Amino acid sequence: MNEIKIENNRNEIVLYFGTKQKSINAYTLASTLVSFADAIKEANNVINPGYDIEILVTDLGSGSFKAVIKAIYKSAKNLFTVQDLKAIVLGILASFIYDHYISTKPNVTVNVSNDYVVIEQGNDRIIIPKEVHDATELVAKQSNFKEKISRSMKTLQKDTAIESFAITNAI
Repeated sequence: MNEIKIENNRNEIVLYFGTKQKSINAYTLASTLVSFADAIKEANNVINPGYDIEILVTDLGSGSFKAVIKAIYKSAKNLFTVQDLKAIVLGILASFIYDHYISTKPNVTVNVSNDYVVIEQGNDRIIIPKEVHDATELVAKQSNFKEKISRSMKTLQKDTAIESFAITNAI
């Protein structure tokens, strides 16, 4: 069984662009990163009003290309902001992409507890903190967020050199 665990309170994720080539199309890489950064900002606006988020690419790996993305939260200096910062935005991105683009198998079983939502499909199981799952559903209602993710995925699909794409926790 393949098990994917999306963690909350992570400030880094790794995007893998699987290719046999020793290079990657600059437009594919740049467009995908910008679209993901825009989607992350949209999610942050919903989840963390009063906080800005800066998205940094901290490392580009070789071989199958990887980009480590780091989220840095900054107070927007809004005197009326009373909400605590929720550092779950990158988890929302991973959860949404898995749910809408990677998980395509029928016969989905969803088990909800106070702490986690466990989604089982065939031989795959994804474990999502309940806080991240609930926030993902809230953010998914935002058309700008969905449009930005869709733009990223379409860019990846157009590039025939990209054979696979993955999101993992930073090591």
